[in-house]
Amino acid sequence: MVTLHRPYMRSASWATPRIDLSGCVLYLPLWRPSSDMAGSTIYSYDGKVIPRISATVTGATWGSQGRTFDGIDDKIVCPAIANLVTTVGLSVWYKPASTADAYAHIAGKGAQFGVNNILFGWTVGSTGSYIRFASGNNAGLYESSGDLAVTLGVWYQLFAVRTSATNWNLYINGAPASVPTITTAYNTANGSVAFIIGTGTGSADFVGGTIGEVIVWTTSPSAGYVAQVNQITKWRYQ
Repeated sequence: MVTLHRPYMRSASWATPRIDLSGCVLYLPLWRPSSDMAGSTIYSYDGKVIPRISATVTGATWGSQGRTFDGIDDKIVCPAIANLVTTVGLSVWYKPASTADAYAHIAGKGAQFGVNNILFGWTVGSTGSYIRFASGNNAGLYESSGDLAVTLGVWYQLFAVRTSATNWNLYINGAPASVPTITTAYNTANGSVAFIIGTGTGSADFVGGTIGEVIVWTTSPSAGYVAQVNQITKWRYQ
């Protein structure tokens, strides 16, 4: 259930209806103009993890819709901590702006072709640009069985939900994706990998575009909840 808190003024650039953050361990509204979100060190707004999870920003210029990444060396890094180990839900608002790097990470843990990872990645194929979701365990990497085609300059909400030990459901803009599931056995016991936005662990590839907000859950959001989060957040990215 998503809770709307009043009073709510849509005209204010920073105002937004509040999301029910039950089960959330990381909430980074990168558009927020407050000092704890617009500087070089930012802090999670999940409201439960004490002390608040911090992240270090390199580049990634702040704006009213989020942080803009140059595709060269911009990134945001959250340290490897226990709270982000059992990631079973991941939401990212992303507007791609370039195809400079073919295998850049948008947001997640681990390396694109490594193990113990969970991430949304950006790929460039022979016929266009795509989003892929990847998850891996100690045995290797598993990727979504197809590509999610996207258009440069258009906002997308990417949502992955782990529904069992061997299955993830994927959503685009609140609705099931055309490539709806991925079968994997992600190793949630791995807590030694940082959560990174804009690139991956040890990667030389960086994503270009704007990222509006990133949310991580340790409880699996329902399909109805996914749709509600999209409805509450999408107005900022229209």
